[in-house]
Amino acid sequence: MDKLAIIGAGRVGATLGKALQNSGYAIAALSCRTLSSAEESHRILGEGTYSTDNIRTAKAGTLLMISVTDREISPVIDKLKAADIVWKKRKVFHCSGLLPTSLLDPLQHKGALVASLHPVQSFPHKSSNPDYLKDVYFSIEGSPQAVEFFGRIAALLGGRPFPIREKDKPLYHAACSIASNDFVALLKTAAELMAQAGLSEQEAIQALYPLVRQTLENIKSLGPSSALTGPVVRGDTEILRRQFEGLKNWPFPLALHKMLGTKAAEMVKEKGILSEEKMKKIRALLEDK
Repeated sequence: MDKLAIIGAGRVGATLGKALQNSGYAIAALSCRTLSSAEESHRILGEGTYSTDNIRTAKAGTLLMISVTDREISPVIDKLKAADIVWKKRKVFHCSGLLPTSLLDPLQHKGALVASLHPVQSFPHKSSNPDYLKDVYFSIEGSPQAVEFFGRIAALLGGRPFPIREKDKPLYHAACSIASNDFVALLKTAAELMAQAGLSEQEAIQALYPLVRQTLENIKSLGPSSALTGPVVRGDTEILRRQFEGLKNWPFPLALHKMLGTKAAEMVKEKGILSEEKMKKIRALLEDK
């Protein structure tokens, strides 16, 4: 089995590295921008050398993970392609969900098998949880041979690999950001509004969490359209009008509520559960007509 080397053993690199280690891969080496981060990741992984030297790290393994930030990938590749490293029979992947595998072409031309491998998961910290990547989808971009090889690695981690085309990666990455980062911003907005009712913002998060958790469970089991509840589904324009009135001094949440309400109205229309007259009234309210 290949020995793993990790360039950029931060939150993503250390977590994936630990998962690969648990699946039987030995950690040969890791590197980070700072020695303190490298030391922390080494404590999590417990084996291999650690440093800030990416070339030294790359030489140590035959399976190379490049999990630096997107803006750092090209500079890392530029230094690797100039280094005295035999790339034949090495396998190299970067972890960007947005940037193309073609960034690794200089190493592929030297004989490496290359791909991008991106987990549809958030990484707020370096995790050693063995189940952190279970059932997580992994997008893989590369040659058929690379997709097959790195698909086996994703499956070994308990993940669900799927191939992605380079031209589709911006939409895919935007979808991930909307579902994760934008969702966090949405909940922050909701918590700020609820805090006006007398709770602290932290208490507001705790109050909203069971609602969010159950909503996600409903989406998982029923699908988005069937999980949708609230005044738009009921065609209750009076409730919507009162909500919008209450938000008149909160322009951003008001605009956000109306935009998302418009999407909810589209979902309701597709289901055909409201009369055209009710749908017309809802659209007029959402569009300030």
